[in-house]
Formats: sequence, C-alpha cells, structure tokens
Amino acid sequence: MKKIVSVVIVLSAFFLMISGVLADTEVKAGTAENQLIGGGEDVMLVGGWAAAEDAAITDEISSLLEKALDDYQTGMITITYTPVAYLGSQLVAGTNHAILCRAQEINKAPFWTIVYLYEDLEDNVTILDITALPLGIR
Repeated sequence: MKKIVSVVIVLSAFFLMISGVLADTEVKAGTAENQLIGGGEDVMLVGGWAAAEDAAITDEISSLLEKALDDYQTGMITITYTPVAYLGSQLVAGTNHAILCRAQEINKAPFWTIVYLYEDLEDNVTILDITALPLGIR
C-alpha cells in the first residue's frame, strides 16, 4: 500500500509539473490555447491539463476506462488494467483524461501505466495512448 501511495504522489507531482500547474505561467490574451473558461477560483485553461481534485477512482472513471479498453483490446493480447488513481483532465473538443493504472499481461510481472482517454461530446470514449512507466516497482 505504501508503494502505491508513493507512486501516486510522485506521478501526481510529475503530472502537475508537466501540465504547467506548478509553473508560473502568464496568460496572453488573443491566443486560442490561452482562452479561459469559468471565473474566480475555478478558471480552467482550454487545452491545459488540470490535476484532479480527488485521485479516487469513481464509477464514472471506471466505466470510461472499461468502455475504452473493450474497443481497444479487440483481437489483441489481453492486458488487465486496474485503475489506481485519476490524475487529471484536459478540456478540448470534449475531455481528455489521464488515469494511473496497474497493468498485467497473463503470466508476466505487473507494471505501471498512464492511460490517456478521449471522451467526445457524444460520450464516446477512445484510448489516445497508454504509456508504460519505467518505475521498477511492482
């Protein structure tokens, strides 16, 4: 359990740094990638990643992942992806999601991945990418 908590903390910090949430960025008016949505404390940068307020895996996130994996793994070697933490989202023409998963292929050692999903405006879900993390912990 301590390993999972450590992995979640490290990946959350890494994810935040990548998305620019921890960086001091200046929003420049007039560019599409810097349009703001919302107001007050809930301002979201269009195209920018936002870290999840809660990393808990909800039924909605589990359902999205399961739906996307069903389509993705058709006719392929089956790898089981167990969602561990919801890392964040990105507002695009729909929503991109990043989910930390523990993955395991049959008769192989488990490994960690980040599964990136795209949910369109009609609630269709596809996998954008699955990135294996070379952490060396199981």
